[in-house]
Amino acid sequence: MVKMISIRYFRQENNKRKVIQAVVARLLLPIIVLLCYASPGFAQTKSWQLDPGAPPEVHITGTSTLHDWKADCPGLTGIPETLQITDKNTIDAFAFKIPVDSMDGGRGATMNKKIHAAFKSTENPFIDYKQTEPAVLSEMQESGDFNFRSKGILSMAGKDKPITVSGKGTIDKGVMMLTVSKELKMTDFEMEPPSAMFGQIKTHDDIVVNFVFHYKKTGDE
Repeated sequence: MVKMISIRYFRQENNKRKVIQAVVARLLLPIIVLLCYASPGFAQTKSWQLDPGAPPEVHITGTSTLHDWKADCPGLTGIPETLQITDKNTIDAFAFKIPVDSMDGGRGATMNKKIHAAFKSTENPFIDYKQTEPAVLSEMQESGDFNFRSKGILSMAGKDKPITVSGKGTIDKGVMMLTVSKELKMTDFEMEPPSAMFGQIKTHDDIVVNFVFHYKKTGDE
């Protein structure tokens, strides 16, 4: 009699454990799926290749006493061909170089010569940025948007300055686009803002360096 009761009790306890295990599994499964797929751009895709069909867009903008101005920078070099996003949502290495003599203000050779001279292109032919610590990426929103922050050294007109660059990113249809607009002052780099017409037209001190980079997810993810 005692033996039958013990067997029945054991079976009841065993059934209870199975029910509890089944309930816990049902509760945990959606959480596990959410953790795995909540940020598909980062969680599943760690390696991104520079998009050959969308060259980097780089230009510098500013104002003057006469009009706004813009200088395109088509000769960008040194940008990583591949970006690796770590498990901590960081990018360990990033850098680029802008050949100063490639800068084109769109108003002819005379303006371009003044721009190149202001950046001291003869002695310092490149605007150079090197990241000094991993760039930090925020959590991705459902829209695919995220923010990032990069710290590094910017070398311009012969002067090196530590800067922090904040930008926005978005992932859509397998393409990651990174956009940056960084405000700077020419005088912080001991540059003399260019002028024209014997000083009647003067360029203002503030400039904005603008970047747009496109990366595609690699096929081995």
